[in-house]
Amino acid sequence: HQLVTLIDEIGLNLIKKVSYNLPFYYNKNMVFYINAAKNGDLILALCNGAKLDQNNPILVAIDRKFIRHIVISDMDFFQENYYLIKATLEEALATSDSFSR
Repeated sequence: HQLVTLIDEIGLNLIKKVSYNLPFYYNKNMVFYINAAKNGDLILALCNGAKLDQNNPILVAIDRKFIRHIVISDMDFFQENYYLIKATLEEALATSDSFSR
């Protein structure tokens, strides 16, 4: 699966923990989690998303104060936005140390 490969590429010290039947990825803090929407979309929920570049065209705010989402609707979207998704995950990883609630 290409998403796992992408996570492995950026996951310098990411630790995967399953909670609520969802995979959560941590560094010192929670960086993101993955959720499947009922309509089949794959959602990457970036826990420090409010600290990321809000001009990023793939970031979506869905009913959360701090979390921003990348909604992957299909493999075409994933492949077309691969490098932007990778850069966004790298930015989330870089800012995770400074994230606090």
